[in-house]
Amino acid sequence: MAYQYELPLVFEPPDEESRWTDDDIEQLRIYVLRKTLSSFTDGRVCLKARTESLEWLMDNSIHPFSYLVCCEAMEVNPIKLREMVVEILKRNK
Repeated sequence: MAYQYELPLVFEPPDEESRWTDDDIEQLRIYVLRKTLSSFTDGRVCLKARTESLEWLMDNSIHPFSYLVCCEAMEVNPIKLREMVVEILKRNK
């Protein structure tokens, strides 16, 4: 298949100004946790997205944006938060 136009793809390494700070990453972790929690009550969120959010919430793995790491960034007890979310989901079946 021949395309009429070609877009030049040039990779430029990030400069000093575009590097993420530790605070930027911390804020992103907090955002991820809040956004995921809000997906459980937002009626516009599809079942697949809610299921993925619940799987993330129940996962105990450790990686840069895991549930446990995001809870730590927000200084929230992950076990208590998980229990609260599960209880709310059970009541709202």
